[in-house]
Amino acid sequence: MPKLKPAESKNLFHYELKGEPNEELKAQLEKNEPIPHLTLDGEWNPAGYRTLVTDLMNSEYENDPTFKESVLLCDREETIVPIRDGNDSTVRLWIYRPHSLKNETCAPAIVYVHGGGSVGGRLEDFIPHCSRMAVRTGTVVCAVGYRMVPDFKFPATMMDSYVSVKHVIENAVPLGIDPNRIAISGDSAGGYQILATAAKLAQENESHLIKVARVSVAQIFDYFFTEPKENMTLSESQAIQESDIIMTWMVGEDRERHLKERNPLLFPGLASDELLANYPPFIIVEEEFDNYVTPNARLAERLKKAGRLLEYFCYPGTSHYGGHPNSDEDFVRMFEEYLK
Repeated sequence: MPKLKPAESKNLFHYELKGEPNEELKAQLEKNEPIPHLTLDGEWNPAGYRTLVTDLMNSEYENDPTFKESVLLCDREETIVPIRDGNDSTVRLWIYRPHSLKNETCAPAIVYVHGGGSVGGRLEDFIPHCSRMAVRTGTVVCAVGYRMVPDFKFPATMMDSYVSVKHVIENAVPLGIDPNRIAISGDSAGGYQILATAAKLAQENESHLIKVARVSVAQIFDYFFTEPKENMTLSESQAIQESDIIMTWMVGEDRERHLKERNPLLFPGLASDELLANYPPFIIVEEEFDNYVTPNARLAERLKKAGRLLEYFCYPGTSHYGGHPNSDEDFVRMFEEYLK
């Protein structure tokens, strides 16, 4: 039997979350790729989740040499976002500048928030990813080192992202960035944080500071607590337990209060039409078999009605982990077009 890498193990979560263990797959994974697994009774291990995220990213880098090649084509430095704007912590921010922009004093920039369920992922895990993003898009990429749940509760993760965006905007000139060409972007949990950041910017009447916002397979958790299971796709129904656990880690027993208050900083899908009308221009990217495809499609439709949607598209035949052959080209094209 061939060796399975974590990125190829599409059922790694499914056999546990559904409560129907695939013993053969589990045994093979544990033999060939020892990873701390989530227990079958639904008791999750954050350390295991974090290890899985690291392994998934490393597997992606091993399968595509352009990631590691891009690291050699980029300079990277760390800056610290001070305590500000109501946040209670400093934030690490890693600045990636491709060599092609070495002498550029007014470059376009992307403030990027990585995925990992808001539980896993470190700045170190995304060095090749952010390097390639910077090289391919010809932008300065500012990667946010946000705090993780369950170690830190809401609103720590989203506030870390928000203040990082504000820091880049206000320090654009010394960072060699054009303050009029700043984008914000995030995938999965990072997409959730970009949506929450957009809501915060809208609340503070600061959306005009962002040229474009992009999210991909964004975690929109309110869907799983407001939508009947029978209305969900199979992929969505398999994310119910994961969503419940992550939300418990985020807010504990306060979830119902936030739902009742329709707090858009925690539940972006519940943002009011009035608030959406004050968002930055948005791009929403989805995958046909993603766990969050329906709530993202609904949000895209609402943003369209509010006049804030630039693009929405859903890649056919792919899941939360993506993999469509056009995705890289489309990603580059988006920022070339909207950060002119």
